Amino acid sequence: MVLQEPPGGLHVRLQHQLPVDGGLRKRLPPRVTHADEKSIDEFALKPFSFPDGLQFSLAPDAYMLKNRFLPFQDLPQVQDLPFETFPRSGIGVSMLARLLIGVPVLAVVFLLALLIGPARFWLPLAAGLLLPLMAVFVLWPRWAWPHHRLALREHDIVLRGGLIFRWTAAQSLNRVQHVKVEQGPLQRRRQLATLTVLTAGGSAGSFALHNLHQDRAEQVREYILNYQRTPS
Repeated sequence: MVLQEPPGGLHVRLQHQLPVDGGLRKRLPPRVTHADEKSIDEFALKPFSFPDGLQFSLAPDAYMLKNRFLPFQDLPQVQDLPFETFPRSGIGVSMLARLLIGVPVLAVVFLLALLIGPARFWLPLAAGLLLPLMAVFVLWPRWAWPHHRLALREHDIVLRGGLIFRWTAAQSLNRVQHVKVEQGPLQRRRQLATLTVLTAGGSAGSFALHNLHQDRAEQVREYILNYQRTPS
């Protein structure tokens, strides 16, 4: 085996003096590493026949695996992204929607407690527990809103959120399979919409962006659809 470093890149050449016999196939050793940290991992090379034997060759920069060191300070900084906050009007919409869900549930619980004689004894305790939980459930969107943000980049969409446990997630646009914009009756009054993105990873990679401005939701949807139509 001969390792050479011509101007065009790294050449790997394997010579074998046996005559070519049908589908003869050779593989490089498990790892061939050059002094400048360029490496090649188990590439099957196409045989070429010559009068005096068999020669395998790898063209410059073809099939070359580069695994160079990346300093952490040179990596993209997520905190530098121009994150966009969700509309403030969405807070009232979310709180009202939760209130419309929570009040009937509480009413049913208290009604059953009144109808079932032995359960009346626990009614004050239930009220003391359920009413604070109901308040937290309704007010949660107000507390979480400042931390819920969105950034759209050329090839992915980045989300940030979390009130107690903060999180940041990025989803590649080339994995998106379906995207839609929906509007509920409460959202329609405030010109808001929900953007739902379904990905190839199933529910684990899919997400819904609630209470975006309707125009912004349509813009993001159109960008994702155009991205999918554009040949990579």
